[in-house]
Amino acid sequence: MTRAPAPAVQVFDLRGEPHQLRRDEWTRFVERDPAELRGVVLHQWAAKSVGTMGHHRARYGEPLALARRGLATPYAISCGVTALGGVPVVAVCHPLERYTYSSDAGNAHYLSIGVMGLFPYVEGQRSEQRHTPPSVALLAAVSRALEVAAELLDEAGCGGDLKVITHRQCANGPSDHFACPGEAVVEIAALALRDGAAGVSLSLDPDLVLLPKFGRPWPPEWRRHLRTDQPKLLATQAAPVDRGVGGQHGADPEVG
Repeated sequence: MTRAPAPAVQVFDLRGEPHQLRRDEWTRFVERDPAELRGVVLHQWAAKSVGTMGHHRARYGEPLALARRGLATPYAISCGVTALGGVPVVAVCHPLERYTYSSDAGNAHYLSIGVMGLFPYVEGQRSEQRHTPPSVALLAAVSRALEVAAELLDEAGCGGDLKVITHRQCANGPSDHFACPGEAVVEIAALALRDGAAGVSLSLDPDLVLLPKFGRPWPPEWRRHLRTDQPKLLATQAAPVDRGVGGQHGADPEVG
């Protein structure tokens, strides 16, 4: 991570836009009750760099063009950094009622956040050529995504102790996404929540496993980021993040 301040986060609410999900990524026959949601599941997109099409950049601008990529994924919220300009972006892509197949055993009761990037299971496996580098801008995007998730859950009337868990903890089969979302995303989320993202409404839970037969708790490499005295892999003493909003959450995005 560099120490330079991140640009302001641009947040786009695309829930009024037609989604682009495949038939095997959601169902029209089941709706979730937003008031019964219990927290957030963190995912990674598993692509080192998420680009945009030239005609979309010309029509929408790079940040909104990137945000609109989330309409084709089952994550309720997607977040990442533009390849051009390094702008942190958060996209609210699906209403809470939409039942998407993003989180396996967590589909019914957890809001999903997909972090754009490819991150190794543990940082000891990182390849500069293959994996997405963590950055202050990515920290800003994930932090704001958690804040937006907390706002949505609050608006839905979700009460109690809302948890932030990982895809690994939601596994529902023997060959599942046990490396998702990766150590870097876990550390970024821990930093964001420690710095006040989402207030006190969300908390990380490394031990919650939805289906004990398949799900797995955090490995030691992830769990160490819960400790404030742990030396940080990502040079975390970065400049404060600007959480200003470009495209307002709740506002209609520019589509002209």
